Amino acid sequence: MKYANKCNQTDFYFKRHCILANFMEDNSKTIEYVLYIDADMAVINPCHRIQDYIDDDPEIDMIFYERYFNHEFAAGSFIIRNTNYSISILRYWSEYSFRVPKSFHGTDNGAIHQVFMDLSFNETSKQKQCYDLWEISENYEDLFTFQACTKDALSKISPFIINNKIKIIPKMSPGWVRDGWLTNTLWSSEDFMLHGFKEAEISIGKWAFPFLDKFNMSKCHYGDASFPNFKYVKDYVATEERVRNLLGLETMKVHTNYVNFLRKIQLIRFVQSKDKNKVNPFL
Repeated sequence: MKYANKCNQTDFYFKRHCILANFMEDNSKTIEYVLYIDADMAVINPCHRIQDYIDDDPEIDMIFYERYFNHEFAAGSFIIRNTNYSISILRYWSEYSFRVPKSFHGTDNGAIHQVFMDLSFNETSKQKQCYDLWEISENYEDLFTFQACTKDALSKISPFIINNKIKIIPKMSPGWVRDGWLTNTLWSSEDFMLHGFKEAEISIGKWAFPFLDKFNMSKCHYGDASFPNFKYVKDYVATEERVRNLLGLETMKVHTNYVNFLRKIQLIRFVQSKDKNKVNPFL
């Protein structure tokens, strides 16, 4: 509670980043890296190390990943080096709790995209080039449109690197976690963690329990390479090729959606324009 008491955000999705910043600052001499994960993420394959996903570039302080099913930079998990820079970014991000527009803003998930815009451009007009889409967002499709706009803007200056300090792992690149429902709980040796393990969603078929038995916590011991709890339902164990193919199909589908979102943005810009001589891009 001592870390939470120093944070005055009412939206917990923002408050958690403030809490993490306070925790890291308080443990700066003992903790070099933090892997932040959502509560519905779980290790599926323990034969991986967190260290494998730390970037070799000593300048990189934060690592995020791009989700497969849309154009979103995920807010629910990231690897962060315990530096003054990364702590300052967490605080800046958490303070967006008081700055989000009065719209369907997506809380911290929507805000991280605007944070990246703020960090990547010096001019206010460039920083805010997608902000109007965020302001008028009423649903997930509108939110995804805003996110697609930021992805497009950021890709034109430095794809997947923000401020030379933040890296974003793109689709089809090795990452520590992905949404398990994308492959109907199928996983391969390349997977480390899966996202979306909510008990309430098993009954509606969003995912299936991939282990033969519930975990016996008394069998969890540091350094035990036999991993006695990790006994799998064979139906969900797939080859690397099969999982890659499924993710590749999703990536192609989402890219088509991405192009359509960019065309939608063109239309919005046209409607908003007061220049009657502007050519309608859809005629």
